[in-house]
Amino acid sequence: MKKQFSKLTKAEQEKVELAYHQMKPEDFDELMANAQRHVPAASKLFESLENAHENNDADAETNQTTN
Repeated sequence: MKKQFSKLTKAEQEKVELAYHQMKPEDFDELMANAQRHVPAASKLFESLENAHENNDADAETNQTTN
């Protein structure tokens, strides 16, 4: 949204800000409930490292049981 917002003209940005500030809390809650969840890159990296570690552990156990 930030990148999209910055591409607007100053007049358009002011209109969007005004509409945002005039929103009712219930409308904002509904909007945010439908919003796409964002996952920080660091979290994705951690998950991929964690999965790689688990896969290596599983491979090591498989190698030990077959030998």
